[in-house]
Amino acid sequence: MPLPKVRSLKKSNICSHGTWIIILVFLFWSLTRLSEKEVNETIENVEVSNQISSNPKKEKFLFSTPRSGGFNNQLITVYESIRCAQILGRTLVLPLIYENVRADTSSKGYGPFPFDDYFDIESLSNVVDAVTPENLFANNANPCDGAVLYGSSKHFYALEYRVPRLLKQQYQKKYKIQPVFVPELARRNGIRVRNEALCIDDSACPNLESSEEFGMYSNYDGDGQGYSIRNSETLRTIRSSMLPSSTVRRISDTVFKFIGGSFNAMHVRRGDFGTKCDELPKVCEKYGSEAVWQTKEGLQQIAMQFKNPKLPLFISTTHPEECKELFSGSGMNLVFMEDVPLPSEFKWAENRTDIIAYASQVVASRSVEFIGNRFSSYSTTINYMRIIENLQAPTIFF
Repeated sequence: MPLPKVRSLKKSNICSHGTWIIILVFLFWSLTRLSEKEVNETIENVEVSNQISSNPKKEKFLFSTPRSGGFNNQLITVYESIRCAQILGRTLVLPLIYENVRADTSSKGYGPFPFDDYFDIESLSNVVDAVTPENLFANNANPCDGAVLYGSSKHFYALEYRVPRLLKQQYQKKYKIQPVFVPELARRNGIRVRNEALCIDDSACPNLESSEEFGMYSNYDGDGQGYSIRNSETLRTIRSSMLPSSTVRRISDTVFKFIGGSFNAMHVRRGDFGTKCDELPKVCEKYGSEAVWQTKEGLQQIAMQFKNPKLPLFISTTHPEECKELFSGSGMNLVFMEDVPLPSEFKWAENRTDIIAYASQVVASRSVEFIGNRFSSYSTTINYMRIIENLQAPTIFF
């Protein structure tokens, strides 16, 4: 039955404009909803494209979808996905890593890069069964029967029926696997389909932010940005299994040798934090603007509060030249990653800011004292490593 013409809306005493809008929205929703039967048919009809069926034991996999943001925000997703894979009894497909991810688009930075560029997968296997996409899809294999079911991922603010381009870039183009985006798969009529599907994404996972399993989220008074590792044995176990890759470890060892002994460390965040107080005025009102964006006087003053301020000061930052100016006249012995000559075998890493930054975090985590930014997940990662080594290690913030 055809809908009334638009002009009839003006004459009708029965339906208002708002009523017709509601009716149209309902009709669109009804036509686009996928029933459980249709979901099954969608999966069965996916074109496999020269792939070999390679999962006779019907092993089930969980795909981790990167959280929007930089490397350390993506790690929050990894912690959640590891725990989810444990709960669901699935093998975790480790995510590809981007230097920067923006929701619902391909990377604004560089990538994707293999997870094992950053972490030692063998140590991670002590807490969860995990596999890289490279190994999962090796030799044109088809362990997912051609499709990965994606629900309304909590890490992508996308329309329900739009497959994020990032997922296409990661799996469809790189591994010839077809993402099937099923809206609200985990919440409504697709629960059985989700449980039986060989490959699903992390939208099926419980919301750990609302649970106490990972501790309070973003307790800025004591723990900083992200989950509270000090109050979560589960998170400590997961994070302690994520040892640096041999590349990251050897680069950080080069820095340790360059420093030559004990040192203090700081994470000085610049760049986008210059406008943070405009975006979050209540935060600056509570903690002070120096907690977010440090002045020259503020930095030098807090550096003198180290128990031994005469130790070399390693500064982890993306703005070394600016930081040198901020500390000019202080007389402190400053060390930056850029000061350390890397062996020729690691010259390639100089163009990988994420690799260098992670090595810098490893270095800062081994300092005698560390001062970080409570609003930065970068500082949180450093504090995680320090607390794993010593549960009583203090968290010191600007």
